Amino acid sequence: MGSDAGRDFGEVFRGFALDDLSPEQFDELPFGAIQVDANGIIHRYNRAESQLSGRAPERVVGRDFFRDVAPCTNMPGFQGRFAEGVARGSLDVGFTFVFDFHMAPVRVGIHMRDAAEPGRYWILVRVIERLQPYRPAEAQRIVAQRSNVTVDGAMLDLSVCERERIHLPGAIQPFGALLALDPYSLTVTACSANAWELLGLEAPGDRALPLDALLPEGVPAALRRAMADGLLAEGQSWEDQVRCPRTGQPLYLSAHRWGGRLLLELESLVGVDTGQGVRTAAVVQRGMAAMRRNAGLVELAQSMARALRDLTGFERVLVYRFDRDWHGQVLAEDKVPDWEQSFAGLHFPASDIPRQARDLYVRSPIRHVPDRDYVPVPLLAGDGAAAGEALDLSLSRLRSLSPVHLEYHRNMGVNGSMSISILQDGKLWGLATFHHRLPHFVDPVRRAAALSLTEAFGLRIASVLQAQATRERRADADRLNRLIAQMAGSTDFLLALTQGPDDISALFQGGGAAILYQGRAACVGRTPPETALGTLAGWLRDQVVDDGIFMTDALPSLCPALEKHREVASGLLAVRLAADADDWLLWFRPEEAQLIVWGGNPHKPAERREDGTAAVLPRASFERWVEERRGQAQPWAGWEPDIARSLRHAINDVILRHMRQLAELNERLRSSDAAKSRFLANMSHELRTPLNAILGFSEVLEAGLFGPLTPKQREYIGDIHASGRHLLAMVTDMLDLARIEAGRLELRPEPVDLAVLVEESVALARPRAEVEGVELLTSLPVPLPPLSADPVRLKQVLLNLVTNAVKFTPRGGRVEVSAEALPDAVALEVRDTGVGMTPAEVALSLEPFRQVSNFTKHVQEGAGLGLPISRMLVQLHGGDLSIRSRPGAGTTVRVVLPR
Repeated sequence: MGSDAGRDFGEVFRGFALDDLSPEQFDELPFGAIQVDANGIIHRYNRAESQLSGRAPERVVGRDFFRDVAPCTNMPGFQGRFAEGVARGSLDVGFTFVFDFHMAPVRVGIHMRDAAEPGRYWILVRVIERLQPYRPAEAQRIVAQRSNVTVDGAMLDLSVCERERIHLPGAIQPFGALLALDPYSLTVTACSANAWELLGLEAPGDRALPLDALLPEGVPAALRRAMADGLLAEGQSWEDQVRCPRTGQPLYLSAHRWGGRLLLELESLVGVDTGQGVRTAAVVQRGMAAMRRNAGLVELAQSMARALRDLTGFERVLVYRFDRDWHGQVLAEDKVPDWEQSFAGLHFPASDIPRQARDLYVRSPIRHVPDRDYVPVPLLAGDGAAAGEALDLSLSRLRSLSPVHLEYHRNMGVNGSMSISILQDGKLWGLATFHHRLPHFVDPVRRAAALSLTEAFGLRIASVLQAQATRERRADADRLNRLIAQMAGSTDFLLALTQGPDDISALFQGGGAAILYQGRAACVGRTPPETALGTLAGWLRDQVVDDGIFMTDALPSLCPALEKHREVASGLLAVRLAADADDWLLWFRPEEAQLIVWGGNPHKPAERREDGTAAVLPRASFERWVEERRGQAQPWAGWEPDIARSLRHAINDVILRHMRQLAELNERLRSSDAAKSRFLANMSHELRTPLNAILGFSEVLEAGLFGPLTPKQREYIGDIHASGRHLLAMVTDMLDLARIEAGRLELRPEPVDLAVLVEESVALARPRAEVEGVELLTSLPVPLPPLSADPVRLKQVLLNLVTNAVKFTPRGGRVEVSAEALPDAVALEVRDTGVGMTPAEVALSLEPFRQVSNFTKHVQEGAGLGLPISRMLVQLHGGDLSIRSRPGAGTTVRVVLPR
């Protein structure tokens, strides 16, 4: 029924002298009748109204009709009209309205008029039609139907809520009306079923009305200018306030373009104090001042919650933040004292706000539901047929909400509600949510102010979080610079990063760090053991690593092998040094065990109905549910991988510099080696040739081929011959050493009888032993196992060891050569009773050109090459040479050769 019809409905009652009726006659009226005063306090309430509402007169008389008895009427279209008529001094208005009596909605005709008694007014109610009752199971069916799924009593598909097309509800909320316009002609192509009543018109049938026939002519012109100036690009809105040409009531207009249409939303401002801007601005200013005074996130959120509740009049305001997995936490709560239910500090699972709902929160930042139990107003096409779901209401402020959302609020005990998105860099960071236990309407002016205040909060927390991140990033950048400086002055970047004044674990406030490089592992701080690091490196190889970076704050859940090390390694930031190498920089964060207090069991998001059907509706309980979260660490900041990349680049620069230095050094070594080879070749030719000539000539002289020699001459010739042989031996040793170091000495292995080689070597050394007064013995088991060795080189080793032992053994001492068969080798020992050596002298004796003085005999012979060459030759055979010695207790040289 339109407003004209409402006035016609009022004519029906003019024949009733309501003020003169007796109580009995008043109760016999065939329609509902309520008498209130200017404040809405009920004074009379007849039987017909009692039967319609289910409330006995004695329960409602003396109470506020608009606030306590029928709070759904606390809207501009009902209470606003009442207040306007009372203020004007003449109340006479009719319209249609929908009451939701115990979830059994009824469409009624309403007429409000003055009573005979001054200061009293009549609200008259006549039933037009009873609408479909609300049933939770029906809400389930609607959700399933919209989601193109079947829900039965055996299976519960929680993805139904994710797939519900909440942007295509086919209806709006009744606190406003909607016109869908062609953006070029501005003619109505679809509308809500209540649009014509709000505009004071009868439905036009199949006529497509132009906008200038509905609203003042300035509105179409303003819309065309806004579109021409780009002010109505998709996602932007245009607002204005006008008076309806036919009803004279003030209207709030909001337009936006979406889906190829221009959607114009209309709200009645009847009874709304449009001059409240001064108070609203003052509240906003106080809220912003409070936010400026606070720098902590929780304090900021609390100050905003308080300001928003003061601004909007809701009974409770929550500031809600999403985490990485879209679970939410209530950071702050401000509420009336008599509402015992509190959500402060509670967490709510991501399933409470599905993905497509979060997407809409980004596109449309404010959503208001004055009355949870509203009856949706269907959308109609221009010809009056149902528009169905063809109209995309993503950005509509009047969009009808999902039955799941309304059921959620019913379970929570919330009726009127509002939510405003908190955005960071265009992404959903959190929500400001508003709750009222009764229906609660917030006019467009205060909604806009609340939106502005919330946007200011978003900017403020962005500033606070950015400042904090900047401080932390600058501190890590300073640490990075110091680490790079340490590497620049070191030849080993692992030592520079792990053992310097600053180490790699200081970055990112981690608990520990490790570097895996070319099979080496360098660790600082608290890290898993080296074996676990190897396992982790193998696991990382199989991961998809973007730009060589991998990070997680829940490593044990991804890599079960690290579960037992979760105390030190629940968080991991891994950086691969090079794509073609298995080298890693690893930072670990310890486990931060948390007790999460959920607003209800997060693992039980739905209930099974009494009829056995699986409900896709939300859970009914919001009782606190405590859950311990293990195996998780503090999340990594978005900028921390950038610092890690910078360190990787610096390390690679250091490695490249070292590689260049090594290349230059290798080139110098190759040049030096070539020069040494040339020198040795020359020395072999230039020294050995004349030495052999000297030895040969001295032997000729000594044989008397040039005549007899005097004893003195024979002594001199003997010295010349001995010195020549000594010099030739030194030259030969140096050539051997050079060939061994250059890898050019080739062995010629063949079966060898070790006992024979030992006896031959001892026989060669025996003359000197006799001269020195040293007893020379052998102790060899029979038989010794055969060996495969180069007999010339092995004999060279044996002779070196025996002559060395004789040289360092004083007169009267003993040198013994022994051997033993081992399971897969033969061990040979040369033991003397000589002067012995300290550990330092043992090490010195194995270095080329280094000698240990023989203080007992006061001689120092040779070039210090015997033992070093002997060890090298033994090693070329695959064996080992070791020395046991103690000053004054002799020396034992042990040679082990494989069979």
